[in-house]
Amino acid sequence: MQNRNLNEIKNNELEFVRCDFCNSNKQHIILRSKDYIFNIIPKKFNIVKCLNCNLVFTNPRLKTEELIKNYSKIVSYDNRPIKLNQKNRFNLFLRKDFLVDFFNYPYFEKKKLRKLIQYPNYLRVIRRKKETQFIPNYIKNGRILEIGCSYGYYLSQLKNIGWDVKGIELSKKAVEFAKNELNLDVECKSIEDFQSDTLFNIIYMNMVLEHVESPKKILEKCFSLLKEKGKLIFSVPDFSGVEVRIFKKYAYSLQLPFHLYHFTPYTIKNYLKKFDFANIKIIHQISDRDLIAPLSFILSENPNKKLAKYLFNLLTFSFFRKSVIRLLINILALLGITSRMTVIAEK
Repeated sequence: MQNRNLNEIKNNELEFVRCDFCNSNKQHIILRSKDYIFNIIPKKFNIVKCLNCNLVFTNPRLKTEELIKNYSKIVSYDNRPIKLNQKNRFNLFLRKDFLVDFFNYPYFEKKKLRKLIQYPNYLRVIRRKKETQFIPNYIKNGRILEIGCSYGYYLSQLKNIGWDVKGIELSKKAVEFAKNELNLDVECKSIEDFQSDTLFNIIYMNMVLEHVESPKKILEKCFSLLKEKGKLIFSVPDFSGVEVRIFKKYAYSLQLPFHLYHFTPYTIKNYLKKFDFANIKIIHQISDRDLIAPLSFILSENPNKKLAKYLFNLLTFSFFRKSVIRLLINILALLGITSRMTVIAEK
């Protein structure tokens, strides 16, 4: 993949924006960084903070048409999808007895002894819920909408355990796979253009909100699509986490220029309260990659930096990573300072 020359980033490909939350134009630059992951655009981008409400966002940013054009260059997004029976994150967790005892699915009668024996596995599921996908409690005739459903693996699992599922995805290739291979109800459109005659019990987004033009419009739309007491569940990076504090411009979670917004628990709560969401809960995820990837970015610019090289080798040593680093990340998650968070809010 060839890099674009700096001179190719023209002014008409960029746009300056006001604060999405409060519409203020008063902001200051707090960080400058670039695309260290895909290395498509070598230009540095500004990360600014609104002086009025503290929202952090990329400004100026690539226009929507330029973002879409560059998304198509991300190799991982265009990889051939892995068949569901080869990649199934839920095989260990979606046994019927497990769903009955811990998530109230009505397949058969609950048993206290069985539940006690399975409790260690339940703790593993709780950790997995924080890290990746969310396993919902049973709701009779429950409907779930996933925004940015990719190839539909998550929706397929929920459909298998009785949920009425709906997906929205911008990738035509992913939509075709979800519809033709997994027989899912998925539309190729944005949430802004999506319309539904019926409401949903749950709306789910996994690392989507930081990519959109206006989080305010998306959250307002989600509120309108939820049933009373319905839940909005989404994951976003946490700009206030320890990763950005330590690594600054090299932080993996920045992912410029594709991440347009860089949320904190404070700004996320402000957004949700603006639309009368209640019972807001934030769970910090467990991911050691966010402490390791930045070191590779540092080494890509400074291959002879001895400390970074030593730390990278130490952190990627299998035993050390699975023991010490994993324990450290679990502690940081409990303290609420890792770089990814899952947010749960109720209408």
